[in-house]
Amino acid sequence: PPTAPYETFVAGSGLIEASSENIAIGAPVGALVKQVLIDVGSTVRKGDPLFVLDARDLESQLKVSLANLKVARQQLDRLRAGTRAELIPAAKARVAESKANQVAFESTLNEAQSQLTRAQQMLDNRALSEEEVTRRRFAVSTAEARAVAARAGVLEAESQLELLLAGTWSQDLDVAQTQVEQAQSAIDALQIELDRRTVRAPIDGKVLQRNIREGEFAQ
Repeated sequence: PPTAPYETFVAGSGLIEASSENIAIGAPVGALVKQVLIDVGSTVRKGDPLFVLDARDLESQLKVSLANLKVARQQLDRLRAGTRAELIPAAKARVAESKANQVAFESTLNEAQSQLTRAQQMLDNRALSEEEVTRRRFAVSTAEARAVAARAGVLEAESQLELLLAGTWSQDLDVAQTQVEQAQSAIDALQIELDRRTVRAPIDGKVLQRNIREGEFAQ
């Protein structure tokens, strides 16, 4: 047993406690311990890492989120760049082609209607059969449908050309910007969770016990 170096002294038994009282470090989430960075007797400052929890699930999610952010930024850059100049001639060509188709189908319709009119006159004179008149009526209906489709094609081609000439719609830019911010927020949230997987010292102090080892599950 130890002996006192004094001629006169008072002996007593007791416990030596830390000035802050002992702090049992906890983990924010239950996970395997990946790495322990301190040992008994280590002196640490507030915020120093003590041990690291396994975070492979968060790291994989972070890679996906980074890829989503890259795609969102590229989409925003593409919209900001506006209409590509090489798309304009092709759009104008489609308008011209649609108008030419409309003229052709309108001409076909006029011819079919003219033939039907003559056929009805000949039917009255009994110079043409009812079957032939019916066939020509069907030809007119077909030509009308094609002419309507051709007119719609012209309108669509002209609308596409107008959109290209007008450039990027401001609301499309707003949506793209929001998607970039949303992707960045997802990354920020994952980085916060990753930081929580590193358990840090709450105060300046000295490590008195080490009750966790690599590979164990931190409650």
